[in-house]
Amino acid sequence: MKKINKYPYISLMKKFMHKMRLLFVLSLIMIIAITACNNSGGGNNKTGNGTSSSNDISEIESYLADYIGGENLNDLVPLKVTFNLGIMTNIDSNWQKLLIVIADKGKYVALDLSECTMQGTVFEPDYTVDTGKDKIVSMILPDVAEIINEADDGTSGFRYFNSFEKIEGKNITIIGKFAFSKCNNLKDIDFPNTTNIGAQAFGACKNLKNAIFPKATTIDIAAFIDCYNLENAIFPKANIISSSAFNTCKNMKTISFPEATSIGNSTFRTCYELKSIEFPKVTFIDNEAFAACTNLESVNFQEAQTISENAFGDCSKLESISFPNVISIENYAFNNCPLVSITIAAGCSMSDNTMRGDFADYYTSQSGNEGTYTFISGKWTGP
Repeated sequence: MKKINKYPYISLMKKFMHKMRLLFVLSLIMIIAITACNNSGGGNNKTGNGTSSSNDISEIESYLADYIGGENLNDLVPLKVTFNLGIMTNIDSNWQKLLIVIADKGKYVALDLSECTMQGTVFEPDYTVDTGKDKIVSMILPDVAEIINEADDGTSGFRYFNSFEKIEGKNITIIGKFAFSKCNNLKDIDFPNTTNIGAQAFGACKNLKNAIFPKATTIDIAAFIDCYNLENAIFPKANIISSSAFNTCKNMKTISFPEATSIGNSTFRTCYELKSIEFPKVTFIDNEAFAACTNLESVNFQEAQTISENAFGDCSKLESISFPNVISIENYAFNNCPLVSITIAAGCSMSDNTMRGDFADYYTSQSGNEGTYTFISGKWTGP
């Protein structure tokens, strides 16, 4: 005979309590696992966004040690720090300590210093120290930084940053001389508020492609010399372009300087890829300013008054020039240029060897009249 359970509710209660105990144990296991995951970085995540944001050197050291990655230039460790950099050239400054930690962990980093404070407003990475710098691939400068310190002649301010590809500084107004000179891997720069660029500040940055400075007014001597892969130079407010500023930028294709009034000696010399240029406010063009720009086909300088010696010498494709307000064209200004169209002002002073053929003689024979002269069948005609 089947046994009858006199107390069915008690049996059900026992089963219910057993299930509750199992659920409690499982919940406890999950809590322990989540806590352990968070304490270990949560899959390279200490702040919830995959980056370290710290004002403590020991925390940064632990973060870099735990982070899985950073072994190559395509797998960077995002590293944001928020402490006081101190006097950056001092051996016991947080900046120097940070470099030591980066060197010790040996991982490539994308360094964000935007929220850091520092002594003064001059950012000085200390070019005498090499520790850790070859592991910094990109950098956002402190928001409080207004000046990037200059370096000694021939020495880069960012010396030893051998893997450096990108730099941002939203409040930098002055970039000192030689600041980034010879940073061969530098590709991207962003300085929206910079007004002054020092001598050779970006000299020989051979992989730099774009130089766009919306507020820069002064470009010092050889600021971008030997930037072989620079393609675009956009400076909407620059009024002074000093000597050799873009000399030997072999791949330069686009330049825009709507406010420039003076172009220095050899400024765009051997910029082979330039095809046409227009400077609406330039009044003075110095010696060899565009010499050997072998793909230059046409130039337009509405306000230019003086064109110096060899300014466009050896521009072997230059056929059309327009200088409606020119006063003086000096020796060999257009030497070896196959000109066929010249728009020129009245009464311009020039020597016999200024440009092809006997243009100076013909111009004089026409009483130095303004207008457009053309070269047809081996002789000048017009205007």
